[in-house]
Amino acid sequence: MESLWAKPPAEGRDDASLAAHTRRVVEAASVLLAQRPAISSFAGHPCFTQWALLAAAFHDLGKAATGFQQMLLGGPRWGERHEVLSVGFLAPFADRLGEEAVDWISAAILSHHRDADFIAERYGVYTGPPDMDPFPGFVAQVAPEDYGAVMAWLLDDLLPGIPNLIDCGGLPKPSALSADFIRARLDAYQRRARDFSSYLDHPGFGDVRLGVALRGVLIMADHAASAGHTELPPSPLGLPPPIYERIGLGPEALRGHQREASHCMSSALLCAPTGSGKTEAALSWAEAGRPSRDPAARLFYVLPYQASMNAMYDRLVQRYGFPPEQVALSHARSLQALYARETAAAEDPSTAAARARNLADLSRLHRCALRILSPYQLLKAAYRLKGYESILVDLAGADLIVDEVHAYEPERAGLILGLFGFLAQTLDARFFVMTATLPTLLRRRLSAFLPDLEHIQASAEDLAQFRRHQVRVCQSEWADDSTLNLIAAAVESGQSVLCCCNTIRNAQELRQLLANRLGRRIELLHGGFNPRDRNRKEKALTSAGVPPLLVATQVVEVSLDVSFDTVFTEPAPLDALLQRFGRVNRKAVAGRIVDVHILTHPDDGQGIYDPALIANTLALLREENGQVIDEALTSQWLDRIYTPDIAARWNESFDHAARDFQRGVLDTLAPFQSDKTLEQHFYQAFDGIDVLPACLEPEYRALAADSPLQATELLVPISFSRLARLRRAGLVYERDTSDAPVVDLPYSPEDGLARSTSLR
Repeated sequence: MESLWAKPPAEGRDDASLAAHTRRVVEAASVLLAQRPAISSFAGHPCFTQWALLAAAFHDLGKAATGFQQMLLGGPRWGERHEVLSVGFLAPFADRLGEEAVDWISAAILSHHRDADFIAERYGVYTGPPDMDPFPGFVAQVAPEDYGAVMAWLLDDLLPGIPNLIDCGGLPKPSALSADFIRARLDAYQRRARDFSSYLDHPGFGDVRLGVALRGVLIMADHAASAGHTELPPSPLGLPPPIYERIGLGPEALRGHQREASHCMSSALLCAPTGSGKTEAALSWAEAGRPSRDPAARLFYVLPYQASMNAMYDRLVQRYGFPPEQVALSHARSLQALYARETAAAEDPSTAAARARNLADLSRLHRCALRILSPYQLLKAAYRLKGYESILVDLAGADLIVDEVHAYEPERAGLILGLFGFLAQTLDARFFVMTATLPTLLRRRLSAFLPDLEHIQASAEDLAQFRRHQVRVCQSEWADDSTLNLIAAAVESGQSVLCCCNTIRNAQELRQLLANRLGRRIELLHGGFNPRDRNRKEKALTSAGVPPLLVATQVVEVSLDVSFDTVFTEPAPLDALLQRFGRVNRKAVAGRIVDVHILTHPDDGQGIYDPALIANTLALLREENGQVIDEALTSQWLDRIYTPDIAARWNESFDHAARDFQRGVLDTLAPFQSDKTLEQHFYQAFDGIDVLPACLEPEYRALAADSPLQATELLVPISFSRLARLRRAGLVYERDTSDAPVVDLPYSPEDGLARSTSLR
């Protein structure tokens, strides 16, 4: 048995043998199931744990095939699937386990690398002459002596060592794998997979849960064991010191909503001003709930923008002292973000790259107790993108902190809340939703999808302390001399100034105008920078303090712990404006009231916002011009701008999206098969694509050979729709199908990727 390999043997490697690897996968699965009982609850079948462990014990035994062993020792590529042979080792146990058990265990084994359609195409029903059937020859690749060695090890060593798994006494010992038995298991698996895609023969959601849990657990255990991780480290939230002590706060310093959150055991909705300690309240809520959750239950921190996700990663690691190995950063460019952070600490780029890849691998392997991500990363599970079963399993019994749920337009809010409701109902997920402002219509939707929400509200005393902003409505737009003069005067008076634009194009052009007028470098932050420049800007903003003047887009709205002296902002819906105001006099310095300037133009929504919502917001702010904002009234303000006609449109869009998501995505959820149609829809709806500015192509080519991670730091994310427009304009060049498209647009560290040729 020790001469059969699961991985290429190498000196110093102790997990390469088939026996060692199998033991580690069983150990990883055992630990996962023991420390995450919510997974078994989600599976909903009394035999789930036994079947999952048996799948782990048998999953790779087909690697005993001669062709596979020769391949591992340097021979030719085998070209067959070992998992198909693995199910053959279940034959002696079939009578003792029963047909249902054998078929479910086989399904988990057959699906632990490839989807059901691949296995069906490769090993489907054979219709040719019997004497030409290649299947018996494929099965015969497990030599009788190797089959005997594996079975002896199973019956005498591995299985008896797993408590309460299966009685191995008196079982028959066939001399070879049975092609007929494997065929029967393949037929049953393919029939079950077809039924999951059928409306009439669908086996029901109970089987969906069981299949998802079996495949998810086996994949997670296999990947973790292959990477050398069989233990689940305890969550740092369960270790001393408590959250507030980590930042030097005693019990007497806590605000009322922070104390209330730290005693809340259910899902909760917190409404409190920006800068009033909502993050600490959320983390203490998660900490307080640890005793009632699984020992290794996960905490997901859900944020809408990459800038806010990167900033929260730094905050959790640097301010709260959580180990980087326990905090996963999950977004499309998280590897580059981690590399930028490691570069500052490592002695050389290769060491930084290795550490960044290690952290990214821990995230990919679901080893981190805390995960920072966007709701779109969660939606991948519902849309059945590759690895979706593992994502769902990782969400079992999880806590989710959701920051600024108002940031999503009604269509996306319908999907996101639909997903949250699904996770709460089926996976026992618990939610802490926090916001500074929330209109009643969204509050009602939250309560509908998360019916056990406990409402936590900042006290009147705390709200009174956050009277810190005075409304200044400016009858102008950003390019007007009157606006530029006001901004310049504020900067020259020594104030730190934040300028918020709704589009990258406006932000770039405003930066140029202000640079020309002030004769100084102006910092710019938006989503059109490559990771190298964006990470540098974000780091400078959060570690070196705010600059005298920053021009930015919506990326500064959420979770950036920065505080300017004043803001000039383009018109936007009131809830977005209140977030932008929250980056000014953030901590509400006692007795200090600062101006927040709202430009009145352009007032057409700029293709981003509902023009009627902009009009109502401006009308309300004109009434409040010159007045200090009372935080206690902002929810009433929001309800005023969501007039019946706007609310009706919002509700219609929300309901339409939520209904389609339920019918087209959640109701079609099935195990063993990712959905390429939904995958394409997902990426078109939620994701972008990286492009390479032509001016950076020589540097990219120079780096790609020796430092590919550094090379990817030069790619810029854009939307699929923008790429299509650039293609139509003849500004895109496909150098290689494996490379990012090259776009003939200017790029600079100051402006990012140009939105118009005027920046050439």
